[in-house]
Amino acid sequence: LVQNIVECIGALLKVYSSSLLPLFDQLLLPAFQAMLQPTAIATDRVAALCVFDDIIEHCSADGGSARYVPVLLPAFITYAAAEETEVRQAAVYGLGVLAEHGSAAAFDDAAQQQAGTRLLQVIEAPNAFNEDNASASDNAVSALGKLCRRSDAIGAAAMPRWLAKLPLRSDKEEARSVHRTLVEMCEATNANLLGPQNERLPQIIVIFGQVLGTELIDDETSQKIGNLLKQIRNGLPHVLQALPSHQGFAALSAEQRAALEQAISS
Repeated sequence: LVQNIVECIGALLKVYSSSLLPLFDQLLLPAFQAMLQPTAIATDRVAALCVFDDIIEHCSADGGSARYVPVLLPAFITYAAAEETEVRQAAVYGLGVLAEHGSAAAFDDAAQQQAGTRLLQVIEAPNAFNEDNASASDNAVSALGKLCRRSDAIGAAAMPRWLAKLPLRSDKEEARSVHRTLVEMCEATNANLLGPQNERLPQIIVIFGQVLGTELIDDETSQKIGNLLKQIRNGLPHVLQALPSHQGFAALSAEQRAALEQAISS
């Protein structure tokens, strides 16, 4: 029942955005505030986090979500380290929607730094990508990428650590989104991603080799990867010539190497 209510609220927020919030505040806010408390059972905390994630995602364009952020940000930071995987996943997803949609006033530089620190702790934990935690950690990697894209300062410090966690494999939907983001930042020649001398480009090409021909990318992203590889072949041929000496390239399977070489030569 709670899950169905959460899905209904999310659908209504998607359609009506901030105009729904007065009704939400009147009828539902006290219940979801109680469900967000540490004393609530894990499934209730997940439900509350998902509702507030939807409020930030769908009600930030006109500032409607801003009044919730002072309470939500500490909850997101706290629950991003929760023992329960589902709670952790909903919390790190919330940090991602804040990074993507939160206003500068509601999600300022100090809050972004705090979120970035927590997300790095999540993805760099020793057991972050074991079977039980991988989906939540994939969402944390996705949130960190959005934060790096939003903040140049965070991107300069955290982008290499973000890149080191790619490709994502567990949460297929989040993986496709993150790999699309990687390609878009390559297209924009993001210096924090590529490095001052394009030194991380071989690592990125290896990631392309790992995802080409898989369900970890969609058709549009696959086509964009092909276009990028052709640009590298034409403009930076020395990068491709040196690629076989990169340690990541040696770890590619024969099929992955073939897919990469086909994309480069086609």
